[in-house]
Amino acid sequence: MKCAVFLLVSVLLAGGARPDKADPDQEKLQGTWTVESTVFDGKEVPAKSLKGREVVFRGKEFTSYIEGKKSNTLKMVLDSSKKPRQIELWREDLDDSVLGIYSLEGNTLKLCYGEPGAERPTAFESKAGNRHFLLVLKRKKP
Repeated sequence: MKCAVFLLVSVLLAGGARPDKADPDQEKLQGTWTVESTVFDGKEVPAKSLKGREVVFRGKEFTSYIEGKKSNTLKMVLDSSKKPRQIELWREDLDDSVLGIYSLEGNTLKLCYGEPGAERPTAFESKAGNRHFLLVLKRKKP
């Protein structure tokens, strides 16, 4: 469970064509974020397991780091026109993507997504049996 978030994201699969146009929220996400909390399938990942975990948004990429070492880089597309706002993550060398939702309030970013190929969550929750990840990230001060 310790690395569940990063392992799931590591097995993402690439989907069809994605839009080239950047969403207005893309610029707001740029930079480094620390993982504050993670819940998967209703179970909270212990805080000590999250120590040293960060996510960096650069352009249209989402890169996860564990203790400063690059874990995985994914492509992303945002759609802030949807309610809740939507995110899609994928690796170009694989066949499917992870569909999720996100909320950005100040320096707090919430991401909720299912497993590869699953339907997009409709609420920011991870309950037993729904196989959803819920991450809370805080913007890292420069």
